[in-house]
Amino acid sequence: MRRLRQGVAAVILAATMLLTGTAQPARAADGAADKVVDLALLAWNVYKAGAITPEQAVQFVRLLTGAISETENAVISHIDSIEAREVMGHLRSISYGMADYEAIRENEVWLAEYVRQTLSGYAGNAFEKYRGVSSVKAKDQIALAAQSIYPTLLTVATDAGMPAALARAEADYRELMGDIVKDLEPRCTYVQVHGSNPPHYLHECTAVNGEKSSKVFDTTQPSAADLYDLKAKAAKDSAWLAARRTLDGVGPGNGP
Repeated sequence: MRRLRQGVAAVILAATMLLTGTAQPARAADGAADKVVDLALLAWNVYKAGAITPEQAVQFVRLLTGAISETENAVISHIDSIEAREVMGHLRSISYGMADYEAIRENEVWLAEYVRQTLSGYAGNAFEKYRGVSSVKAKDQIALAAQSIYPTLLTVATDAGMPAALARAEADYRELMGDIVKDLEPRCTYVQVHGSNPPHYLHECTAVNGEKSSKVFDTTQPSAADLYDLKAKAAKDSAWLAARRTLDGVGPGNGP
């Protein structure tokens, strides 16, 4: 009965969001960040509704699988530290535990224990590991994985009806994303294009994972929107873009 009432509430909230035009922010690049944001925003919808519908459970597992796969592809060739490897290992473990989630979610004992013993531990470990490493590349890899771990914790804790775990998880998740946006923003430089008259300038942005994006402008100070797009293209596989877009999508921290 609890799941039936919560499922009805979730359907009502989803319909209301469609009618009021709630949408994800515009995107400038495809990559791991896009998959992570899709996962995070669905998790937030579940969290706000206070329940997950069977359809959302299927969708969540699909999005989680995609986010994990893209995250692994983004970092596998240049994983930077033991700490990052540990957090990535936890992310892979989640992919095993959640593979049949839509079938086993009716086991409320399993749900509660999975939140208490597994997901809470993984999320807390990622939170602390992010603060404990000095390499920005390691921070980026840990943060990208954490942004799939925390939505999983929010979703399963919502399904298990565990408000205390949810309140702490939301607060830490928001704090972590705020730190990621502050710590891992791409760096941008420009040089004048040789021989250009009138002068044009090649602007280049570099994400903390080393990926770059460049574009020629006729000014040394492109608009904020143009500069954001350039940063987003460089950071398509970076935790910075995922955190920035997720925070833009979920808005102020007012709880469900």
